Amino acid sequence: MIRLVLALLAFVLLLQRPSPAQEAFAEIYARAIELEAEGAPPESLRSSYAAALRAFLRLPPDSAEHGKFLAKAGRAALLAGREAMALELLAEALGEKSADGFTRRWWLEAQLRAAAYAALVRRAREWDREQPDMVLAFLAAGDGSGRPELLEAAGSWLRGGERDFGLWVFSRTADAGNPIAIANHALALRNLGELQESGDLYRRALEIAPRDPVLWNDYGLLLKGSGRLDEAWEAFHKSLSLDVEIGQGPATTNLLLLMRNGGRTWSRADASLQSLLRLRPAAALPRRLAIERILAQK
Repeated sequence: MIRLVLALLAFVLLLQRPSPAQEAFAEIYARAIELEAEGAPPESLRSSYAAALRAFLRLPPDSAEHGKFLAKAGRAALLAGREAMALELLAEALGEKSADGFTRRWWLEAQLRAAAYAALVRRAREWDREQPDMVLAFLAAGDGSGRPELLEAAGSWLRGGERDFGLWVFSRTADAGNPIAIANHALALRNLGELQESGDLYRRALEIAPRDPVLWNDYGLLLKGSGRLDEAWEAFHKSLSLDVEIGQGPATTNLLLLMRNGGRTWSRADASLQSLLRLRPAAALPRRLAIERILAQK
């Protein structure tokens, strides 16, 4: 009797042990994760994730292990360059159960790489109610400034009249607090003619990054468009003073255009230009601006 019990116990334990394929996938996938954390070259990472994917494909499709590892296998497929397979695996993973943040996050990534931006945003807005941190982390990407491809798509939607759809991407990305993302949201509103709210966002961005010459230049463009020319001059001049590209930034050109077309004389223009040229004698655009001022006085 004791032998029978021991035999049954051994059989149960045998059933509970990971299958060789399951163990292989888990180990290979974990190794690929380690390589990614160590900053391994892209080609090495693709090869490692491709090996993990091959191990997953050896699992029986009707096994519990297959369902358990679907989302990770979808991520492996995506990072191995198998986008079509990643889309299939992650779509299946979403249907397996109430998907967790990991599965949803990588489903969004797969849609991004497939340029399926509308489908991505529809799901992101739906999931934002349940998992806002996951959605924001995805939209903001690594440095917090946002996903360039998705922001370009949002700009196209705004130009096409899909205001709600496009503006949500800019607004939600800006919630991460990155000054570039906030300025992108401000620019979107500026193009929609909502100058007051756009100005508020530019000022918020400048509170975070007060020494960013691009932000000061963009804020100057908003002020100029609002007819606040004195303030626009100050913003452009601030941008110039912070410009590390030796006078080659866009604020120089904007100052030139402002002084040429502004319809007024600037009391501080000459002194500011002379100061700028002393600091940057080789800068072509400030010198051109000085010539414009001389010609304008004749």
